[in-house]
Amino acid sequence: MLDMRLFCASKLGLGDDDMRTVTWPAVVSRLVATQTSTRLSLVRDMTALDVAARILRRENYLMGAINQGALRLTLPWLRGALGQQCWLTTGVQWSLYWAVLNPLFDDHSRLRPLSADKLATRCRLIAIAQLLLTPFIAVYMGLYYFMRNAERVYHHPSAVGARRWSGEARWRMRHYNEYPHVLEARLSAAKPAATAYCACFPNHVVSLCARFVAFVVGALAAALLALAAVDERLLEAVLWGRNLLWYTAVCGTLLAASRALIADDAPGSVRPDPVASLAACVAHTHFMPRRWRNASGNSRLVYGEFTALFPSALGALLEELASLLVAPALLWWSLPACAQELTSFLRDYTVHADGVGDICSLAAFDFERHGSSDYGANGDASQRLRSRHGALEKSFISFQAQHPDWEPGVRGKALLDTLAQHEARQSAIWAASTQHAGASVEAAMDVDARCQALLQSLHEEQIDGTN
Repeated sequence: MLDMRLFCASKLGLGDDDMRTVTWPAVVSRLVATQTSTRLSLVRDMTALDVAARILRRENYLMGAINQGALRLTLPWLRGALGQQCWLTTGVQWSLYWAVLNPLFDDHSRLRPLSADKLATRCRLIAIAQLLLTPFIAVYMGLYYFMRNAERVYHHPSAVGARRWSGEARWRMRHYNEYPHVLEARLSAAKPAATAYCACFPNHVVSLCARFVAFVVGALAAALLALAAVDERLLEAVLWGRNLLWYTAVCGTLLAASRALIADDAPGSVRPDPVASLAACVAHTHFMPRRWRNASGNSRLVYGEFTALFPSALGALLEELASLLVAPALLWWSLPACAQELTSFLRDYTVHADGVGDICSLAAFDFERHGSSDYGANGDASQRLRSRHGALEKSFISFQAQHPDWEPGVRGKALLDTLAQHEARQSAIWAASTQHAGASVEAAMDVDARCQALLQSLHEEQIDGTN
């Protein structure tokens, strides 16, 4: 730590006060610029992309395997929706790092030779070890989630009905070479719109039960408060081993939690537009599968898949606890079943960069091998190697926006030129339409700003604007 502090102060010009406010892209820019006087690599000068590729080496491989369908984390032998659910909880991610990601590379950041049989055997051995350690892991997770959420639920009981992004959503919506704090900022910005979209589909049965609980608990709380108003000593009376003051606190917590589950369907209340709410959410998540576009935003199919990525906090907690038994099952059945596909993915999607080591070719922004003209790339790769849902192109744009000083390759510049031309066409169309309608200059500027925001959001819409 002292060596790192000395390096930041002497080489990067960042003191202790600067480290509290400086952004990570600024640190990377100084790191790249300091190579004129200090060599970071004996092979070549490191770029911002090289820095990200070294830090996020394993994460990029995991994102690529999920995006290309080489990693299946389901249990098909379970019935109903549980058999189709993708398990990417915190516990399952730990298992993936132990079994697959951590032993992938040697001390020189080169990919170790790994056969499908060896990978399947390793997964099953870790499954046995994890099953034996399940009681201890259960105690740890119980204490961890209690200490993490108890204070929040106590002071904000309505948080029980709140929603949050699942582990699957974080990996499917994450860009290649995207740092965790950037992902968290995007998902936090998308959370209000995601909550508004879920509010468009209220569960009237749950709402009715919550109203009943709120009515009963509220009446009990009011009676206890009335007793306190008559004589506060009455709250010290003991009932079933607890004084009435304790029951008052419990009633208040239950009342706040039940009110959070009540749908706002009062006469005259304005319900959010599902299409607009979903579009506002996608503007930050950059995730909108084709089947969501083909179906309308108010489709129950879209809502069901969206809530699987954005479950309630209570449901996410139960899923995390269930993963104690699900993770060994995945290691024993699911991962060995896709071991051949996973090893083929590692072989076909690995490139070597001098000074960096072996990295995922998707994270190297190799448009020639993985690009798609539907999302602005200059040419189409083979269907088998092509990036799905435009993940490669969106990751490239996001990284370029985070690091504007980074100089992309020829194909990357061609993609930026294509987007700039598309933006110019859309701006001309909006300007012509507003002028024809006799709109003011301020309105035209507002429309143009919305057009640019739409372009930067990188929806799954095709570049030629046919959608």
